[in-house]
Amino acid sequence: MLNGLEGNLEGEAQCPICQNRTQLVIANVKIDSLDPQDAIIHVVEMPTKSGRIWIECESTHIFDRKECIQKWIAGYSGKKGLVASVEDYHNRLTARRSNREKAPQYMPKLTR
Repeated sequence: MLNGLEGNLEGEAQCPICQNRTQLVIANVKIDSLDPQDAIIHVVEMPTKSGRIWIECESTHIFDRKECIQKWIAGYSGKKGLVASVEDYHNRLTARRSNREKAPQYMPKLTR
């Protein structure tokens, strides 16, 4: 998703629970296509002195549905990350980049 801030991106992720695939297309810094549209991400960002965003890939996953992330979080004991819809996280990245906002507070549970 970070690469989508610099240019167009076509990507696919496999849910670590049910193995279903999520497809994402970013064009002109906006989500052009997301399937399923309600995909959810757990992302662990690592702070850097330069202010750049680094993501810990081993703890970052995209889930195709809420039940899968709830099941995964129930058994997860690694670093806590931000849980958000893929669309919301992309919007946060875009806002942080344009407004130089601070990193979000990590939320260990889904918000409604």
